[in-house]
Amino acid sequence: MGRIYPEFQFDAPGEHRECFHDIALAMVSRHGVTYEEAVRVISRLWGEQDHFGEYNWLIFHEDPEYWADHLHRLRIDW
Repeated sequence: MGRIYPEFQFDAPGEHRECFHDIALAMVSRHGVTYEEAVRVISRLWGEQDHFGEYNWLIFHEDPEYWADHLHRLRIDW
């Protein structure tokens, strides 16, 4: 069985991948970027992080809309 949301080309558990997908959809709907652009921005920010380590739960302290707005404010290499 393949990974859930394989467009995220980094190692992360399924619940993280689902959250990244939801953030990408929120970026599309709230900020008008394409899904591909959103995936690129998310991958750049979270791709090198340890999603299995001690702080893997921090992403869930905020909802996907918060992260979409945060990434938009950062304007990471659109």
